[in-house]
Amino acid sequence: MRFARALFTIMASWRATAGAQDDAAFQALAAGEQAVRLRPDSESDRVALATLYLKIGQNTKAAETLREYLHAHAGSPGAWKLLAAALLRLEDYPSAKDAAARAIGPARDDASATNL
Repeated sequence: MRFARALFTIMASWRATAGAQDDAAFQALAAGEQAVRLRPDSESDRVALATLYLKIGQNTKAAETLREYLHAHAGSPGAWKLLAAALLRLEDYPSAKDAAARAIGPARDDASATNL
């Protein structure tokens, strides 16, 4: 959770110069990867790191990060939702459809799960 807050703070500061953006991106990636190594079962750390990967165009890494988490935590609709987005960017439409269906799962009446 601390990493997620730090990530959003760093991302907000990216609106500075291009060089500072590259430095901030490198620092955010390093912090995110370290957080995931320290807390591999933390959904918020995995989702924050995958979100950062998506923001910088590393869609394959985002999908890999989420798939690793979902292998052990298949009941996480938020991670499935983000994986669906990553897979759409990778143009893997059948897998994206499957991930979206898993995100919605049995909670089809839950409005938060339908905003894919």
